Amino acid sequence: MAGALTTTGRDRQPLGPDESNARHHGGGPGSFRTGKDRRAGAELPGQSGGDSAGGVAGGAGFRDLGRFAAETGGATRAGNAPGRARGKRGRQGIGPASPAPATEFPPWTEPDPVGNRRTAATTGRAAPIPDVKPPVSAQITERSGSNLALAFVLLPARKRAAMAALYAFCREVDDIADDESVPAAQRAAALAEWREDVRRACAGGRPSLPVIVELQPFAAEFALPFGLFDQLIQGVEMDLWPKRYPDFPALEVYCYHVASVVGLLSIQIFGHVDPGCRAYADALGKALQLTNILRDVGEDARRGRIYLPEAEMARHGVTEAEIFAGETSDRFRSLARAVADRARFHYRAARAALPAVDRRSMVAAELMGAVYWRLLRELESRDFPVLGPDRVRLGSARKLLLVLAAWLRITTGLPIATYG
Repeated sequence: MAGALTTTGRDRQPLGPDESNARHHGGGPGSFRTGKDRRAGAELPGQSGGDSAGGVAGGAGFRDLGRFAAETGGATRAGNAPGRARGKRGRQGIGPASPAPATEFPPWTEPDPVGNRRTAATTGRAAPIPDVKPPVSAQITERSGSNLALAFVLLPARKRAAMAALYAFCREVDDIADDESVPAAQRAAALAEWREDVRRACAGGRPSLPVIVELQPFAAEFALPFGLFDQLIQGVEMDLWPKRYPDFPALEVYCYHVASVVGLLSIQIFGHVDPGCRAYADALGKALQLTNILRDVGEDARRGRIYLPEAEMARHGVTEAEIFAGETSDRFRSLARAVADRARFHYRAARAALPAVDRRSMVAAELMGAVYWRLLRELESRDFPVLGPDRVRLGSARKLLLVLAAWLRITTGLPIATYG
């Protein structure tokens, strides 16, 4: 389990063998296209491919929004951040691998019967687009089924690519921590290798892992510090040997590492101006993660994990045995309401902390807040059916409406936040 804002969580789509190999060897199929790689299509009104702070994703049209909404079938846990079908994933190994060499294409020319070299400039025809495989990070992002990937469509192309690289890093380290087919000590060693590789990348050295190779230029461009990547890895390491959390403050330390830290990295990419935006990222990350924890109580229990604070369980008279057995009772619902109230506290704190100067640039984060807030309200309205096999989800149509509502609020200058 990892942070909601990182969103590498449980709702991601199953990986095929080609993509699993691509994650570690720099290749594999995928149709994720960013910026100039997209074909012409229906655009959002006022859309451009520029990189303004509040711009809508360059090249993302209504058809793309629908595709993203359809592919992101539910909220995730990384983050998550961030849903998980965790465990055996057909991975090709968890150690570092060498990146594939980049492919270079010469300027396009068209044969001419007279023997002249005809180019796009002389013929007036567009050059054919070579069949180039997208970056590994983009493949991981599109195949993830993550709510965070849905939020990317509101970003300009360069920032969208940077967030895809950050997301891929978060998901990869989370996958390593969660792959219970591998002994915990071996997973810990693999995470140590990832820590050293991202340390090299942030220091200007030469990383070896394909995802970190792709992340490195964005880490330099957006000043992403190694210290935050280190804290994120510390968070997923907490899941190597699952433990109980005595109270909300202890649980929120975990939430900070796996979700708030991802938010702090994300606001660097989004382009925050006011230092107060860091308090916003911290609070929103905790709100999203607590929502994930509440939604996934049953699934976590089936994996032998309970994240609910022990003090709250005792206060409401709920035992571990009841949770492991999937027994829903009025006592459990009372406990779930206490967790929902704690999440609501952080949603409100996030809304209050967001500086006015940064509201427009935080559109993707605000969309995440809106999606998870709706998920929390759905859990409450259904009286917390979280111990059974069926997971509570938001449908594609509702997500698409949230995206369009966020876009309309940007263009009209209204406050974007619709949560808390």
